[in-house]
Amino acid sequence: MTITAIAFTTFKEAVRQPILYVLVALAMVLVLIVGSLPMFTFSVLDDLKMVKDMAVSTSILVGLLVAIFAAVQGVYEEIESWTVVTVLTKPVRRAEFVAGKLLGLVMLGGALHLVMGVAFILLTWVGMYSQLVESSNVYPEYLDVFWSQFAWPTADQLWRGFLMGFLHTLVLTAVAVTVCLRLPVVLAAVSYFVVFVVGHLMDGLAGLVQGAPVLIKWAVGLLGVLLPNLEIYNVAHEVGLGQTITLAEMGWALLYTLTYASAVMLLGVMLFRKREVV
Repeated sequence: MTITAIAFTTFKEAVRQPILYVLVALAMVLVLIVGSLPMFTFSVLDDLKMVKDMAVSTSILVGLLVAIFAAVQGVYEEIESWTVVTVLTKPVRRAEFVAGKLLGLVMLGGALHLVMGVAFILLTWVGMYSQLVESSNVYPEYLDVFWSQFAWPTADQLWRGFLMGFLHTLVLTAVAVTVCLRLPVVLAAVSYFVVFVVGHLMDGLAGLVQGAPVLIKWAVGLLGVLLPNLEIYNVAHEVGLGQTITLAEMGWALLYTLTYASAVMLLGVMLFRKREVV
């Protein structure tokens, strides 16, 4: 019950932050604008690919920013203002505090991606329909099959992409909570974004060091173990091409997410135990 209470309190405090609504509103406006403008590609189908790609990519970007802002507000500021002392003087262990904070921010990420998922699917439909109307003089037959050939298949592809985006946000939330438990806010933010950038470059780095000295290979391999491989969640291109992310791929991503997030949470608990707050 202690973890649940902390989680719900963290969630309620996080949803009151104006920055959350600003980011979501800007993301929705961006998707609507991109979906409504002609892109002057080779065909209307290429335009539709770009609309879907943009929707998934935007949801990942919003999740990235919300995770660190929420962690700074919900974890770092609470520790720095000594509000955490009030919690820890009660029968609450530090591990429960960390788990509750992480669970609350994961709930925030889940609600965020649910709202964005529904909104972005609707906005993508608007964008796709406007693209088809714009090209109706060339492809009049597409309007007749809008729902069966475009709208519903796109919704099926997008919700899978948004789920992968949520798992991406979950991993980054665990990282954000851990760095905010121990590091100053600027260093925590820098570390967080370094993990994000390097995590998306890991596959490329592994390929680049194939012919490198053993020491460099070992260093990159160690980096690959310590940092998350965020490219497994990057399915915006596949969704844009109309490929359906399989249940097996989502299941593997979920298992990897839970394993890595649990390991990072344990690291956060160990670091927090060494921090003097009471």
